Formats: sequence, structure tokens, C-alpha cells
Amino acid sequence: MTQHNISRQQFVRQCGISLAGAMLFPNLSGTSAKQIVRTIPASGEKIPAVGLGSWITFDVGSSENEQAQLREVLRLFAESGGKVIDSSPMYGRSEAVIGKLAAELKLTD
Repeated sequence: MTQHNISRQQFVRQCGISLAGAMLFPNLSGTSAKQIVRTIPASGEKIPAVGLGSWITFDVGSSENEQAQLREVLRLFAESGGKVIDSSPMYGRSEAVIGKLAAELKLTD
């Protein structure tokens, strides 16, 4: 029998990614939901009312191993119509990681 050992941080990150995916992308589980949008008064642009948080989940190092799953989360988020990502300089490396992954996925527009 193979035993897989992961750290508590890896476990919490994986649980967070899974939960965020289930909440943000309910259509992937076979159900469909209409996205709630709000209008920006100054521009009239409509954006989703719910965005993607980045506080702990995206605060990772620069290795491919650490960023591979987050790239997929960001890709699915954008593919499902997501546009708003909460970020702050207080979130450690989250802003830099999101910026790098968004550039790789050509989502910077």
C-alpha cells in the first residue's frame, strides 16, 4: 500500500482550491447557475459580483510545482467568466504569482 504524505499547508491549500472550484464553477458539476453581475457606475461595465480571493491560496513560491494547480484554477476561473480577483500587497506573493500566471495565460487585458 502506498502512503502519501503531505504537509498541513498543502492539505489546507488543496481543500481551499477544491472548495473554491466547487463554489465558483458549479456548472462543472453538472448544474448551471446564472452569474450575478453588477454595473460599474462610471463606465457602465458589467462585472461579476463574486470574485476570486487570493490571500493564502496564491501566496506560493516561484517553482512550477507550486504554481501548476493555481494556473489551472486561474484558467478555469477566466474560462467560466470570472473577471474580479481580490489582491493586496499584504497577501504576500499573491499579487506577483497572479500577475505571472495571468500573463502566461494571456489574461492581462
